[in-house]
Amino acid sequence: MSDENQTPTPVEPTLDDVVAKYISSEEAGQPVDRDNLLAQYPHCAEELRLFFEYRAEMQRLAELLLDDGRIGEHPLGKVRYFGDYELLEEIAAGGMGIVYKARQRSLSRIVAVKMILKGTFAREQDVKRFRAEAEAAANLQHPAIVAIHEVGLHRGHHYFSMDYVDGRSLAELAREQPLSAPHAAEYIRDVAEAVHYAHQQGTLHRDLKPSNILIDRQGRVRITDFGLAKKIASDSDLTLTGQILGTPSYMPPEQASGRRSLVAAGSDIYSLGAVLYELLTGRPPFRGESPVQTLRQVETLDPVPPRLLNPATPRDLETICLKCLEKEPQKRYGTAQLLADDLGRYLRMEPILARPISHPARAWRWCRRNSVVAGLVATVALCLIGGTVVSSHFAMRERVQRMFADEKRMEVMRESLLLMRSRGEIKSAAFSPDGKQLAAASSNNTLQVWDAATAEELLTLKGHTARVVSVAYSPDGKQLASASRDKTVRVWSAATGEELLTLKGHTGAIHIVTFSPDGQSLASASVDRTVKIWNATTGDELCTLGGHPWDVDCVVFSPDGRRLASMSLQTAIIWDAATGRELLTVKLHPDVALGAIQNYRQVILAEPDNYVAHDWLGKGLLAHGEVDRAIGSFRESVRLNPQYARGYTNLGIALGNKGDREGAIAAYQKALEVDPGFSEADSRLKLILPTQVEPMR
Repeated sequence: MSDENQTPTPVEPTLDDVVAKYISSEEAGQPVDRDNLLAQYPHCAEELRLFFEYRAEMQRLAELLLDDGRIGEHPLGKVRYFGDYELLEEIAAGGMGIVYKARQRSLSRIVAVKMILKGTFAREQDVKRFRAEAEAAANLQHPAIVAIHEVGLHRGHHYFSMDYVDGRSLAELAREQPLSAPHAAEYIRDVAEAVHYAHQQGTLHRDLKPSNILIDRQGRVRITDFGLAKKIASDSDLTLTGQILGTPSYMPPEQASGRRSLVAAGSDIYSLGAVLYELLTGRPPFRGESPVQTLRQVETLDPVPPRLLNPATPRDLETICLKCLEKEPQKRYGTAQLLADDLGRYLRMEPILARPISHPARAWRWCRRNSVVAGLVATVALCLIGGTVVSSHFAMRERVQRMFADEKRMEVMRESLLLMRSRGEIKSAAFSPDGKQLAAASSNNTLQVWDAATAEELLTLKGHTARVVSVAYSPDGKQLASASRDKTVRVWSAATGEELLTLKGHTGAIHIVTFSPDGQSLASASVDRTVKIWNATTGDELCTLGGHPWDVDCVVFSPDGRRLASMSLQTAIIWDAATGRELLTVKLHPDVALGAIQNYRQVILAEPDNYVAHDWLGKGLLAHGEVDRAIGSFRESVRLNPQYARGYTNLGIALGNKGDREGAIAAYQKALEVDPGFSEADSRLKLILPTQVEPMR
């Protein structure tokens, strides 16, 4: 049982975070007790011990490296000499190397010098990897890649010098606050172009992350740290079989699982998507309580959509980001240049090529990776489980296979929908039975019909007074039905666009409409918790099916038209389509909402002011029967955004379920005050308030 009063376990910092904090404290003259630090971070204690040993050795040997005791006075204090270089200050340290800002005396220029942290005690494998980094970067001549100047060995210490970048890393910028969408897109576009160049030269980076991408004073990106770089065409690798190297939060699934044979250009593209994700949201796509847990998340979980963490994220940029983060490499961008090109389209306000993943497709991919549907949002879980029930009776699998069999048709639909983006958010779309037309329902209260081959707009159907949410063709393709939040179903001539019927009877907004297989009947499902069956020719209401305690989200006829299945949040019912008799009811366990609750708590932990996340947490709590806590979440949502009409509507539903009729009415009225056109609040205000839990939209 979940305990709302428990404080969520904070996400533990990475080794890099702990080391950076330690160095900063020491440089500020605030020594840190190492034993306390080891006890505080047990998940990386062993690595910290090694770091302390290597750092102490480096400091001891640094004194020996002072050339013949030549210690001069400098504005910064004592200057250490390392061959041709004056080591001015330490600027970075990691698990393998340490980097100094230095002056190359022979050329009188400022550079960065990197040397192995273990010094003369470095293992042969460490030396090989260190030199491989230098060689990989030295072979890349690109303005966005930090250039290598010299590779050498001085008194047993391997080192190389490179450009000194006077600026900050993306990690520092993202730590302060999420970047603006244009800035994030520009940075990743430039990085992607440089990564594409590296790939063309046969080099994979394999450790792209915000701390390895620097931004100079002119705002230009510079990629550094090729410590895990690998030649694409080479079988040689300094990684043991099954060994995992890299940073878990930015590592692609194939690298996280140790499948080295699958690590290719697409792996760097995934990492670029992870970096873009952090720039947009302020956190990486996956961050567990330990490195092992993070790796497990990378392999099994889908990232929380960026717009849930940062509602200001543009939808196109979210689509680009999530395409990079696809689990299967072949579903990502084919090259880093293609990613850069799509980011360029976004910046020029042109249509991007990437297509968003639909909720059913996302759910299906999740189920393929997991044997138990546990972490899905409650409504998605319902569709999956309810869909399983229906498929066992109606052979839905064959219908889905047929729908996706014609890839050319799906591609045409995507291109046509792209052209419609500027006309309002699309709520539903359907092909005519012959595949020649595409109809789309829009939130601008219209229905639009397109030629599926040429993308020419054929018809714009006007008549609904609120957003159109569902569209369906009759089996013969002669009629088109649409359902709207205005509580009506309308039937149109598919050839001329003439309105043939207006079906009225629902007392709440309608979610979906569908034709029977013979085209003689229509079925519609509504917020009013009913399903209605209509005569498709005369418009007469044939029967009303009222067995659901909550909104009915989905309705579908069996292939022979004799039965009808309807689904709401935790109930699936199969009916006799002719008589309206209930044949079978399946009650789903309320714990299907637990996954949603846990997911949105994690979002809120990272983004406490995310009003959308508070709203969705309330929905999950209400579906789980925790009405009081749901009310608290909805109140917090509208406190954070007083103009959020949906939040007030959901608050009204929760108050109604608690029996607070006056409070519910006030909440619905507030929703209409901030958005007079919000039809769902209007519909619910006119209904008799229910006494049972209702689902959220």
